[in-house]
Amino acid sequence: MNRQTVLIIAVVGIAIAVATTVWAVRREVNGPPARHPDDIDIRVRFVCCDDHGNFSPGVYMRCGGGRWAFDTVRKASPHMRWQDPDSAAAGLCGYLFKEIGHYGETAGTLSLQPPPQPDPDGTIDWKKYGGDGDVILINVETGTAKCCFGTVVGQEVRDLPLGGHKIRR
Repeated sequence: MNRQTVLIIAVVGIAIAVATTVWAVRREVNGPPARHPDDIDIRVRFVCCDDHGNFSPGVYMRCGGGRWAFDTVRKASPHMRWQDPDSAAAGLCGYLFKEIGHYGETAGTLSLQPPPQPDPDGTIDWKKYGGDGDVILINVETGTAKCCFGTVVGQEVRDLPLGGHKIRR
């Protein structure tokens, strides 16, 4: 074998090793989401809550996560009842159903999921609840929405006009 053949084999071997490592890191279940926050194809779960530990069922959408989720919450907030997590989630569903434009069954694009369940210590594992998408927690008493898990984790919007109420602090 000449030097050129050895060099080609070494380069190909290194390229395969790098590609395998990148693939393994990106598919890591416990790793950070690899999607860009501006990507509308991110799955999202919206959960309404109050200051007393009550949670609505999760409103799941097959797409519309990332920064798009906060735009959705802003537009839907007048349809969401103030201080009532379950009714607010119903208002969000109604808005989304109309916005998506379905006149019948949604084929899984929009669905309800069980509410998040606190662990014995009272905390919620948002990563476990969110799975492969974002989780947006909407507090219907304070008029805020915050990403608890996903591509825009930690980002928050305030002063949502829930049910037409402008909540000020």
